[in-house]
Amino acid sequence: MLQLTTLLLAAVPLSQALEVTLYASSLDGQQSQTLGTLDYDESNNSLTALNSAEAAQIPLDGTPYCIGTHSADSALEHSCFSLLELEWPLHYRLELAGTKGPGNSKFSLVRDESQEGLGGLVVDTAVAPVGSAIPLKKTTKTYADMRKDSEGGVEQFSASSAEKSNDEEKDGAQEGGPIGYLKNNWKQLLVGLIIYNVVTGFVKPGEEARGEESKEKK
Repeated sequence: MLQLTTLLLAAVPLSQALEVTLYASSLDGQQSQTLGTLDYDESNNSLTALNSAEAAQIPLDGTPYCIGTHSADSALEHSCFSLLELEWPLHYRLELAGTKGPGNSKFSLVRDESQEGLGGLVVDTAVAPVGSAIPLKKTTKTYADMRKDSEGGVEQFSASSAEKSNDEEKDGAQEGGPIGYLKNNWKQLLVGLIIYNVVTGFVKPGEEARGEESKEKK
């Protein structure tokens, strides 16, 4: 019986930790370096750093590197979750937002001067509590209130009309002088010119006939 219990206990995993390897790789994939190793514990949703690289094996000349993770669990595998210019010695914290699962986990590498080497942290992404809705107050208007609102609208319309009339008068005053007079009264001037031409057309033949008679008498 004791042996059976021992076998059962041995079959139960003592830890649910998953190893996560953090690495940096150049954009062309020619240069890469492991930055450290961490353990992700599913039972308490924690991320703990096991070790970190002490010396840089890649050029640190302002070249941006792809930061990624390797893991036996595909949910913790990210080829390039961030693009950074690394600084040495390492003072970084690997943060995991969300729970492990396809599309749920999101890594980010944060510079933290208080961190010696490499650290790990699981960020709680629980939805913040939503405040209760404020009930709307029902407003009942009396006949007097409705009449007051109507009178206010009429007064506003009257004020707008008066302002528009003043603007038109100002525009008319600005268009004063001969040019403004011709623009405003060209129809009346055209009718007068036509009447003048008609009248002079009748008068001129009579005057010419009288002129010829006077010449014959002489």
